[in-house]
Amino acid sequence: MRDAGFDIMLLANNHCLDRGRRGALRTISMLDSLGIEHIGVYRDSTDRAQRYPYILKKNNMRIAMLNSTYGTNGIPVPQPIIVNLIDKEVMQQDIARAHEMHPDAIVVCIHWGNEFTHETSKEQRDLSGWLIAQGVDHIIGNHPHVLQPMEIRRDSITPKRHAVVYSLSNLISGMFARGRDGGALVTLEMQKFLGTTRLKKMKYLLTWVARPERDGVKNFEIWQAAKPPREMLPATKEKLTEFLNDSRTLLNKQDEHMIIEYIAE
Repeated sequence: MRDAGFDIMLLANNHCLDRGRRGALRTISMLDSLGIEHIGVYRDSTDRAQRYPYILKKNNMRIAMLNSTYGTNGIPVPQPIIVNLIDKEVMQQDIARAHEMHPDAIVVCIHWGNEFTHETSKEQRDLSGWLIAQGVDHIIGNHPHVLQPMEIRRDSITPKRHAVVYSLSNLISGMFARGRDGGALVTLEMQKFLGTTRLKKMKYLLTWVARPERDGVKNFEIWQAAKPPREMLPATKEKLTEFLNDSRTLLNKQDEHMIIEYIAE
């Protein structure tokens, strides 16, 4: 993942404690040994205080990154490990601390929503509104394993625009039921002007997970859904086309001037 270009890992999700204390600590140690930044799960309160909120520095921008999950599949969090849970009191404190760092934008990456449904829940919509009211600029969600809508929320008082991505679905997984065999990569284009950072445009690139067989062994590959290899089996083409059409039907309902599909060269 590091060699593929990932700069930061989000650890707060419902599976982060599947291997208990040992698994959580090993994940943190492994990422540290590879020099990969990460947020969402911490060794203890001191570790969290030193690392969180995380400031991502890129192209003269300073982005405060926050990460929380709805739960851990009922597994109690073993002390002194800390998992960032969706707790409004704690999240409000984290957002306030992020503001004190004077970032150009605050982005919340959140694990939420109902699995396998393309519709957003009332809880997702209410929580996104609450986060924006606390001063969060953009929200990127996951967990449902299928795509959910994206939207640009406009501030009624200021010219600010807030990107809300409810679910990116699966980048790579072993799920191959309809809608679960692909996902999206999202790009937020932001511009600093007269001391204010504004969202210019949100773009998404649709991805699809293929399982090509070579030398009798099936592998996993991530394809650009709109630009796959020319040669593929008819069944593969049918499944990919189904995903592409379903995804475009869902996402093309959005603001076409601000949210656009793009195809990489």
